[in-house]
Amino acid sequence: MLTDREQWLLLCSDPTLIAAAVEECARFDTAIQGFRRVTTRPVTLGGTKLPAGATVLVAYASANRDEHRHARADRFDIRRPVERRHLAFGHGPHSCPGSRLARAQLHLTLELFSHVLPGLRLDPRRPLPSMRPTLIHRSPETLHVTW
Repeated sequence: MLTDREQWLLLCSDPTLIAAAVEECARFDTAIQGFRRVTTRPVTLGGTKLPAGATVLVAYASANRDEHRHARADRFDIRRPVERRHLAFGHGPHSCPGSRLARAQLHLTLELFSHVLPGLRLDPRRPLPSMRPTLIHRSPETLHVTW
């Protein structure tokens, strides 16, 4: 959120947007981008024939940036109507069992920081946040802030 100052200030001025901000944060840049699966039988995916035992990367987070599913999908907007559910925590029997805890933690963090540290911002003297170089899990290696 701190990369978009307007959105941060909007959240600080209107705490009723925290729940929507939680969902938008999860949709826009979910921590888990996908997972690996192994085919149990021969299957055709997207026109590609795969044998049994083939490793497949299911990059489900890309659906959260699908323009057919979310209008202006590449824009971070905490006022986005929740007309379409995102897949940040999976779906159905493959949904994340810790999603309620993750949402609660993010809600509490945004509530606390927006109330106690409304001047929180990225430190302009330091490099922008960089993400760990992993294929599946997204988390910052560095995040320099000031207030």
